[in-house]
Amino acid sequence: MSRSFNGSSDKATGSAGVTDVPVTIAGWFYCTTTSGVQRMAQLCTIDSENVLAGILLNYPSGGNVSGQTYHLGSNVLPASSASFSVDTWAHAAYVVSALDSHVIYLNGGNSGSSSSIALPVGTDSMAVGVNTSGSHDDSFLSGRAA
Repeated sequence: MSRSFNGSSDKATGSAGVTDVPVTIAGWFYCTTTSGVQRMAQLCTIDSENVLAGILLNYPSGGNVSGQTYHLGSNVLPASSASFSVDTWAHAAYVVSALDSHVIYLNGGNSGSSSSIALPVGTDSMAVGVNTSGSHDDSFLSGRAA
């Protein structure tokens, strides 16, 4: 079953503690627009921007899917080697298997990686369809997620 997101206010949030690696964030998405950066899913600490791991759907940078790990000033953003299309179901998976091993996959391949150092530990929340960072929400997903 999938859930629809309107691109401006729909979101799903809950609790999800991650205390160590490896960690994987994965899911199916169906975007209906090429407008802006959209957040498919994330693990984070709601009251701080110091711990974050998420999957970004980045049409402004060529339609690639990006993984993101942000911690203590380090920002890691590996991007898939291929772009996705609107109005088509696709699968994204972001795997952080070590402090310096971050890999994003699009449809099981088309991977991009980074060996920069950042570790998404100490998270207490999860969100789908939105970037919940500090006291504001942005980067809403326009389409569906499963």
